[in-house]
Amino acid sequence: MKIKDFGHVSFIGLLLSVLWIVLLIASMSGKGPTDTLDKAIAELSGQDIVGYLSYVNVVLLTLVITALFAGLYLYCKHSDPGLSLIGLVFIPVYCMLNLFSYLTQITIVPSLISSYEVAETASMSGFLLGYMIQSWPGSLVYLLNNLAYAILGISSIAFGLILMNRGKYARISGLLLIINAIACILGVIGIVGNIGALTPGSLVGGIFFILALIPLTVMFFKEPGN
Repeated sequence: MKIKDFGHVSFIGLLLSVLWIVLLIASMSGKGPTDTLDKAIAELSGQDIVGYLSYVNVVLLTLVITALFAGLYLYCKHSDPGLSLIGLVFIPVYCMLNLFSYLTQITIVPSLISSYEVAETASMSGFLLGYMIQSWPGSLVYLLNNLAYAILGISSIAFGLILMNRGKYARISGLLLIINAIACILGVIGIVGNIGALTPGSLVGGIFFILALIPLTVMFFKEPGN
């Protein structure tokens, strides 16, 4: 696979990211903030096809972003092998944490919801759901999901610093990747430190990441074929 071909990977990532925003807005339409566990469980109990598609989409997006960062490694390794390697080694961790966070929402969590609706198992299922619901800010999976993006932020900073010394589109994408990383890392700090102003960091970082995909796509496409 040529480095130039990663332009297609980046473009697919951009399309899936736009679809993520559309599905997120659709799934949140008419809903208030998920501020209690009971509300989070109730929302999942009535989850429609939009909610299911949202998680399928982000699973696919996680795989595409993982492949995209492999392309960034190939693009950057000759400029700075050490920093590129640092950027690469954190990607599998991001991928595994994110896949766990999202796949459990369409595999394990629905089973727990069914058990929660049975009186004999409601108490234990409710306890486990408190740890497993990705959309519930108090859950372990919510923390792991945000941690995944903070870990991806380390790779984004590494590759972003290298890209800042390349061509115009590389510099733009590098700057946006670094801003995205800072926002995601601050988001985890906000969650762990219970700092409300910082907790939306991953969401803000996601917007900057989507913006970064535009110049990244152009950058890869402009790479000479070989």
